[in-house]
Amino acid sequence: MMEMDSRIIQVLNRIKHEWVAQIGSNLVGIYVHGSLAYGCFSWEQSDIDVLMVVKESLQQAEKEKLICSILEIERLAPQKGIEMSVVCKKDLKPPCFPMPYQLHYSMQHRKAAGENISLYCANMQGEDMDLTAHIMVICQKGIVLYGEAIPKVFQEPTRKDYLGSVWYDIEDSLTMVIQDPVSTILNLCRTLAYVKEEMILSKKEGGEWGQEHLSQRYYQMLESVLSAYRTGVALVPTSLMAQFVEECLAELAGDIV
Repeated sequence: MMEMDSRIIQVLNRIKHEWVAQIGSNLVGIYVHGSLAYGCFSWEQSDIDVLMVVKESLQQAEKEKLICSILEIERLAPQKGIEMSVVCKKDLKPPCFPMPYQLHYSMQHRKAAGENISLYCANMQGEDMDLTAHIMVICQKGIVLYGEAIPKVFQEPTRKDYLGSVWYDIEDSLTMVIQDPVSTILNLCRTLAYVKEEMILSKKEGGEWGQEHLSQRYYQMLESVLSAYRTGVALVPTSLMAQFVEECLAELAGDIV
């Protein structure tokens, strides 16, 4: 495993030890993706992204134990918390799209999970468009926290399914750039990098790719976005950002939609 902040190692060790004990022989593996896998994790700006793979569907009691453990472990986690999903191994080769999931949790669900774990776990299952993009990252850059090797468990999504997953995340970018200009713009850059060069990039890498490959009139804007991403300083949306988003979406729509 790559060199990590001791605080991250503490959280990941808790996740591994508690989840292995709770799920037992039904557990195939626990896999780290997101910024930790890309090697650009920031304690102040990032969450911890994990995907659990199981052999058979989880029982309600198992789901509740997992959520209880996450709520406890999050006390040690960065401000943006832990994001986790549970999927069945049978759905991974070939990968279903959208991907069925057994359980999901992120910081946005903390209040609901804490107020009524039983109800939360009963309702939090279905299909998730985003999981296909996460699985692509695992296939290319993922970290095995516990269990079977990535090639034994996962198969890369097709280009069509991967882009369908990404499009689901970016299609509202004209609205999202007002609320979260940094993530919106960097996500568009890394999507363009995949469409043009089939590169799987982090947000930071996507912004740097954009500076090198996209119109130079956006260079300084991308520099300010990357700076805000590094520091966490809020960025005020500008008309140039909106123009950038419009151009990116128009170009991507021709390849994806």
